Amino acid sequence: MDSCDKGSTGSTSTSGSTGTTASTGASTSTGSPASGAGGATGTAGPSTTGSGGATTGSGSGGAKDAGAGGSGGSPPLSDAGHPFPERSVVYLPTYRGGFNSWANTLPWAKMTHLNLAFADPNGSTFVFAGNNDVSMAPLVAAAHTNGVRVLIAIGGAGAGSTKIAGLYAPASVDGFVANLVSYLDALNLDGVDVDVEGAPVNANYGPFITKLVASLRPKGKLVTAALGQWFGNNVPAAAYAAFDFVNVMSYDHCTDTSPPCEHSSMAWVTSDLAFFRGKGVPADKLVLGVPFYGWCWGTGCPAATVTYADILVRWPGVPDYYVAGGLTLSYNTMATILAKVPIAKSNGGIMVWEIGQDASGTQSLMKAIGDNL
Repeated sequence: MDSCDKGSTGSTSTSGSTGTTASTGASTSTGSPASGAGGATGTAGPSTTGSGGATTGSGSGGAKDAGAGGSGGSPPLSDAGHPFPERSVVYLPTYRGGFNSWANTLPWAKMTHLNLAFADPNGSTFVFAGNNDVSMAPLVAAAHTNGVRVLIAIGGAGAGSTKIAGLYAPASVDGFVANLVSYLDALNLDGVDVDVEGAPVNANYGPFITKLVASLRPKGKLVTAALGQWFGNNVPAAAYAAFDFVNVMSYDHCTDTSPPCEHSSMAWVTSDLAFFRGKGVPADKLVLGVPFYGWCWGTGCPAATVTYADILVRWPGVPDYYVAGGLTLSYNTMATILAKVPIAKSNGGIMVWEIGQDASGTQSLMKAIGDNL
């Protein structure tokens, strides 16, 4: 997970042979706000600050959130309504609509963590592109009532990551960490998901993670990361050890700037999980990321990325890798997503990018995931 505000005309920021980000893939073929697999993150937009949040206590809590620390702070949230012990991490790009609306419609019983993507630094506070709600308190309150932790995701592919890296340079890192801590405390949020990707994962990344964990863990708050193989070698061992868990971007292994391939195949699941285990991350801290979108190549494509919901309408019943009529499409069918669920269960859980791309009713991937975790 990952970044990604990408519209049908936006290009993905792909560095490396495996593509871009965890926050990838929303399609504009449905006419929704720009979101895409890869691409530049939304860094502008109205501020969503809010003044607190009348919510129940935050805290890393939960059997699988003990992680590298997870002690201290407020008591853990209850897990009422979750018939599974695994993590189910959902990314919500905030340009998908107002917080108040999502507070009433998110499938709370199918999820354990909500990552709001992306919180863009603006002075000493943060703003969310495309979201006009003046307060996120109703969303946080609804999440906590349902035992779901709410994190802000920072970075995203391209310019978003570059901006965050500039803030964790030695001269500004202490102030940046202090601003993050203050923002989380003021809004009763449960942690930070660091979605910095590619070259911005530089020599300053590790010290930033160390300072962030030192400031948040005593408060019982989480520090997680969205990571992909293509820049995973840049992450220092100390950072891997410090994260409460890692959201593995097991997708975007090809994009619209590379030749077509199966961008999120079962073979990539095996490879991605093995890579991060090789970095010393225990299996129970590896959260397997799955895409709710597909990549499309050719003149028959409505956009570079297409949401799962739109794929069902445009090409019902097509396989994971589909070539016909001037297009090549790579996505995950429900059968493939369900095949990944047992693997996720044997590791640290599952992550989805992103909820706004899902279909509804019996065709919902989120429902299938929650029913089988």
